[in-house]
Amino acid sequence: MDWITHEEDVWFEFRGNSPHQLVPGRFYKGTVDGYADFGVFVDLASNVTGLLHRSELDRRLESLDWEPGDEVFVQVKNVRDNGNIDLGWSIRQSDSEFRGARIHDPDGDADGQPVEQEAESGGPTTVKTRPKTGKTTKPAGVSTSSETADSESDADSQSEQEAEPEAEPEQDAASEPESESDAGDEDRAPTAGDVVDDIAANGESEQEADAEPEPESDSESEDDAEVDAEQEAEADADDAADEAERVTLAGIDDRVGDVIRVEGEIASVRQTGGPTVFELRDETAIADCAAFVEAGVRAYPEVEVGDYVRIDGEVERRRGELQIETEELTILDGDEADTVAQRLADALSDEARPDA
Repeated sequence: MDWITHEEDVWFEFRGNSPHQLVPGRFYKGTVDGYADFGVFVDLASNVTGLLHRSELDRRLESLDWEPGDEVFVQVKNVRDNGNIDLGWSIRQSDSEFRGARIHDPDGDADGQPVEQEAESGGPTTVKTRPKTGKTTKPAGVSTSSETADSESDADSQSEQEAEPEAEPEQDAASEPESESDAGDEDRAPTAGDVVDDIAANGESEQEADAEPEPESDSESEDDAEVDAEQEAEADADDAADEAERVTLAGIDDRVGDVIRVEGEIASVRQTGGPTVFELRDETAIADCAAFVEAGVRAYPEVEVGDYVRIDGEVERRRGELQIETEELTILDGDEADTVAQRLADALSDEARPDA
């Protein structure tokens, strides 16, 4: 097959399950997993994640418009002995910029077969797609288009507010002739009309002086109200976290996007080029819980297979599989661990019991 001699012109769809099955030098289609200060993580398969370091980009990391869930093209530059994958930048980011697409299926019969395109169009088709939901985790300083629009709107509003005080000098200018007129009348004797005018002016000045503190009082009360509201919201959030309701793994299918709490036993631990994946088993099912601290670095190193744990995290669907993005993991002991162990034992007994 002559396409083998021109692999730099072809992108591949990886269907393997190990980083060591990848072929350095090939271009692969992947899915953006998330951002770190030093680069972007890209999923090439369900459990195969590589790092595109910021030094490989042809632009600043903060200006990259990829979002988690976007489909992109990258080049595999190196696979390390520990399974970490070093990715390279691809200037080509659409199907039309490549001469073909092939399947890389190391253990299957489809290896080397063309990738079936779902639809054809008259012009270039950008592979990158924007997800409808999900979190965006970009480095500090990166803004999305909606954030930019909001900041522009805020800037315009601020400019209008700053422009308003310019009208005040007109009032001062208008009052200058009156002051000059008053200075010119100092030499003449005051009349009854002058006395009435002075009394009226003094009365207005006193009323204005009494009224001036009111805006400050309103402003202070508004600030106090905002602080109180923020404190109440934080307290409610803390209480909600402490009182989070435990759900079973069998019931998370309809909780995608929700932050939940699950308890169970660690069945296995595997380290990818990105996050650490804990396989959690409870009395109803088994699910993957991904935890990330740094590329290829073991998260929660104190957690071992067989530990009973509590995990708080958000349910996500990745490549058709449910996964919990771990936000907090706690090792249980004492009565809490005994309770989880008893649930698992009871479930095992129920499965072993013959049908009536």
